[in-house]
Amino acid sequence: MEVIFECESEVISIVYCLLLAIIYVSSLYVCGIKLPRDHPKTVKRRIAAVIIVCIIAPILLLYLGQPTSKDQQVKGLWVWLGMRLDGFLVAATLPLLLTMILFLGPLTMTVIDLYQSNCLFSPNLWFDQDLFSLVFIRNFIVAPISEEFVFRACMLPLLVPCLGALKSIFICPLLFGVAHAHHAIERFRSREQLVNILAGFVFQFTYTTIFGTFCAFIFIRTGHLVGICICHTFCNFMGFPEFQHIFSYSKPISAIVSIMFLVGLGSFIYLLFPLSDPSYYSNSIYTL
Repeated sequence: MEVIFECESEVISIVYCLLLAIIYVSSLYVCGIKLPRDHPKTVKRRIAAVIIVCIIAPILLLYLGQPTSKDQQVKGLWVWLGMRLDGFLVAATLPLLLTMILFLGPLTMTVIDLYQSNCLFSPNLWFDQDLFSLVFIRNFIVAPISEEFVFRACMLPLLVPCLGALKSIFICPLLFGVAHAHHAIERFRSREQLVNILAGFVFQFTYTTIFGTFCAFIFIRTGHLVGICICHTFCNFMGFPEFQHIFSYSKPISAIVSIMFLVGLGSFIYLLFPLSDPSYYSNSIYTL
């Protein structure tokens, strides 16, 4: 399954990516179930739906990436999708380390909170009974893998040949951000106030777009899918940092936590390019 992705036009490449986004989001609603999103029936059918989308997406890419001449240098489809063994272990660890550095402040707060509640060394903390619940599997396994596969691994091979790596890093996440608009639809159905729905959408769109930019950057720099899937799972687990929680501590602890936030952000910016050096990951697929 060797393919090559050429540029027909910028518009066409974006349209194909938009089509993938529509297919992914639509699959969540073709189930025909009007139960809450965390209901077991809803979760099971949506997991099945996105798995089907993850099968359809590479088939579409296989069709779009057919060589037009024998002289073209082609690569295996799975290589374009970041599914390869070269540099796998490094790709599974360094991007996660980089993300954890960024979350140094929230991680510090988590440790402090667990210590103060005497839960830091509790076995129940690490072996929760809901560890393998459907919601857990959806949030921390299926959603990260399927979203990164469709919105990064399948879209960037289409965008980069036309837009270049830099533009693609910023355009690809916009589709990822817009795709999360379906959460606003679900909140509207539950009859929440419109102001709250709009505020939530703007916040989520901004957050997911920024996160998507980071993941697109890491994918292009490493040429691997595994790293961004693990980072996505970690970010889902951590959630958005609760900055207001900093001021709930006593002054010495509050100051330490604030410093950790700044150290984490500064270290992340400083290490972003060194830790994503393509040579560490045997990446000759994309260049940035």
